[in-house]
Amino acid sequence: DAIPSGRLVNSLATLIPGVTTNLQDVGGTDVGFIAPALSIHGSRAGDFRLTVEGLSPASGEGTGQFSAFLPNTSSVQEMVVDSSAAGAEHGQSGLKVDLIPREGGNVFAVTFFGAGAWSGLQSNNATPELRERGLRAPNTLIKSYDINPAFGGPLVRDKLWFFTAGRWNETQSNVGAAVFNLNAGNPDAWVFVPDPAGGKATNGNRFRSVNGRVTWNVDAKDKISVFYDDQTRCSCPWLQPFNAAATIPSAESATPNYGFPMNRFATASWTSPRTNRLLLEAGLAYHTERWHSVRDYEIDMTRIGVFEQSLGLSYRGTAGPLHPACFCLQNYLQSMWNLRGSASYVTGSHALKIGVTDGWANNDRFLGSSNHWGLSYRFNNGVPNLITQTAIPYHTLSKVRSDLGLFAQDKWTIRRLTLNLGVRFDDFNHYFPPQRLGPGPNVPHRDLSFPETPGTNWKDVTPRMNAAYDLFGNGKTAVKASLNKYLAGVSVTVNGGANPVSRLANSVTRSWNDLLHPAGDPRRGNFVPDCDLLSTTANGECGAMSNRNFGNATPSATLDPAIFNGWGSRGYNWEFSTSVQHEVVPRVSIEVGHFRRSYGNLTVTDNLLVAPSDYSPYSVTAPSDPRLPGGGGYVLSGLYDLNPNKVGQVDNYTTFAKHYGKLIDGWSGWDFTVNARPGPGVLLHGGASTGRSITDRCDLVTKLDNPSQLYCRVEGAFLTQLKFLGTYTLPRVDVQVSATVQSIPGLALAANYVVPNALVAPSLGRNLSGGAANVTVNLIEPQSTFGDRVNQLDVRLGKVLRFGRARAVASVDVFNVLNANPVLAENFAYTLWRRPQSILNPRFARLSLQFDF
Repeated sequence: DAIPSGRLVNSLATLIPGVTTNLQDVGGTDVGFIAPALSIHGSRAGDFRLTVEGLSPASGEGTGQFSAFLPNTSSVQEMVVDSSAAGAEHGQSGLKVDLIPREGGNVFAVTFFGAGAWSGLQSNNATPELRERGLRAPNTLIKSYDINPAFGGPLVRDKLWFFTAGRWNETQSNVGAAVFNLNAGNPDAWVFVPDPAGGKATNGNRFRSVNGRVTWNVDAKDKISVFYDDQTRCSCPWLQPFNAAATIPSAESATPNYGFPMNRFATASWTSPRTNRLLLEAGLAYHTERWHSVRDYEIDMTRIGVFEQSLGLSYRGTAGPLHPACFCLQNYLQSMWNLRGSASYVTGSHALKIGVTDGWANNDRFLGSSNHWGLSYRFNNGVPNLITQTAIPYHTLSKVRSDLGLFAQDKWTIRRLTLNLGVRFDDFNHYFPPQRLGPGPNVPHRDLSFPETPGTNWKDVTPRMNAAYDLFGNGKTAVKASLNKYLAGVSVTVNGGANPVSRLANSVTRSWNDLLHPAGDPRRGNFVPDCDLLSTTANGECGAMSNRNFGNATPSATLDPAIFNGWGSRGYNWEFSTSVQHEVVPRVSIEVGHFRRSYGNLTVTDNLLVAPSDYSPYSVTAPSDPRLPGGGGYVLSGLYDLNPNKVGQVDNYTTFAKHYGKLIDGWSGWDFTVNARPGPGVLLHGGASTGRSITDRCDLVTKLDNPSQLYCRVEGAFLTQLKFLGTYTLPRVDVQVSATVQSIPGLALAANYVVPNALVAPSLGRNLSGGAANVTVNLIEPQSTFGDRVNQLDVRLGKVLRFGRARAVASVDVFNVLNANPVLAENFAYTLWRRPQSILNPRFARLSLQFDF
């Protein structure tokens, strides 16, 4: 309540030193974003967990980190963020956020939060230098409001209480990087022509939540609470590309309506302190959610989407990197149950906790084409060179029988030493119900049926070991260490690749030479593939399909049963930490810590029909460019192209990497934090965090398919971030002053150079296989070059007003006070390299009122 923020999980959790995110929020203007990738100390973003009283409102997508659920903040009593050394009650590492709802009481209470901002309260941070680099315009705020009232009190005094809250949040903004096509609306025009007059494309995000909680004090020892939250969300329209660092948003290819028309979450919990030492707890949650992306009545189904390589731009429809999985309509329905139960026995020097968690879920996902033909095209400088064909429409079905966890942890304090030891048993079991695939535009004769198919059956035992030692026996200096093993995150769609539907060749590419015919032939340059697209072999203008199994019942992927079954087969990571915490003066402490993380049970995929000897080497010379290392002109050697006689031969086998060689994936770093409450109304917290990741697959690449060792070892630079927050209430005048400061590393860059066949052939000794027109090569080593550092200062000034039992705070929040303009997203296509796509939102002020009675 006291600091300037967007009152969202990501905008608050990211203020913790060491936390990284893919979304640099400024004032809550990205409320529609479903999955901020929050991680800490090298953890996977997929291990992030959001819970309510320990119960999950997660979506069925991803590995459990996604959630359409947003906190209805006025109904939240507190937010607990767990960043490291998680106990045995948690299966995953990484960041965990638990929301504790308010439950009401014997006194009626009213709270209200309202905030608003509009374009007149925003500055402009676009500079001539950024415009020279190609920035079209910065994102600008149109309007933003957040209305969040709540009310609670007794239904029956000392017996039955309630608390209810509503939240209505909306933001609208102009997307400055969006480009407009002069040929938009012309079905016969295939080439992108930028509109010099530009235009105004907008993002719109709406969120609505109405919830309630009833608490029944059954007797002196038993309390039961029921909570229900009904939410809807919509990004209408949503103009953010799936990979903002690689694709320019085009107003023509925007998703018109990306939303969650149904998102319902209900919990029931029971607590019972049986004695002053024994506490029993249990909870059950149900979450159902419907999600959709593009819907056919919102788009022109007669338009085939095009991805222009030279611009990194999708237009005419969804195509290429705008959605890496498919250019498709999506709609899914999910339902999930999860429970928790525990018993805690606590004495003065001893605390034992044993418990159980479990979950069941199902997911029904539909994928359909965004045009009548199930096609997508790729052009380079307006010339067609690639066709993507999909086997959609189809459904994929998944069900989780059980996500069982049994845990026990015990804490002892023996003089100066405190030990917290635990162990957890996990049993994850899921399967795929019977499924059927009918015909589609590119598979007109398909009629395939699949019986119920086993998915995953994992069993694991993981230890947790934590210790703290009072160094001098005065309670002021603690030496702490932990060594814990965690399991990889999973969700209802876990191992979707094991689904018999997903193992088919559902998408293929083929080269396309639209200039094959001589001048004067009407087929030359007509932007129509003059070939038989149903044939898997090369014919007419089209090369052979990249996978000859397209559309038929032959799986393109074979999975080693050992990676999905048995004891100890699930992905895991070990987290080690050690730190020293010291009280400098009363209520002021500092902590220095070291963290390491290492991943195991990593997998690789090997095409059994292709060997490293089936590839031919070639090299590429980087262009001369002062922005490239050494000014460019260097040779990238050791690149490989598949021999022509092997094109389309695919039988991918996925197994443990250790069967082929050594694969390293790890992270190490340091934190320095300060936590101070030196006096009433004063809070200071923050610090510095630095770390780097290391991946090494050089031992594998020569034993798998493509033997290229280019960038096979990536040892990232140490990336350092600084984060601080502080609040202070001026006495007598009752004025609150608070601020947050963030200084974080910039975006890791790539330079994707499209090399035409004519430049590759002399080194390769032949043309690129499959009739490929070009190949894309990253000119710079990953994690070696970074964009602008992001420095953000947000400030709040609030006046406290008191009216008897009522209290109000009228505030002005100023976000990005310094009007900084670091580039957050850049175009990775080399022809437009270092062209900004978006910068930090300009400085703007938001007016707010917090009222409590």
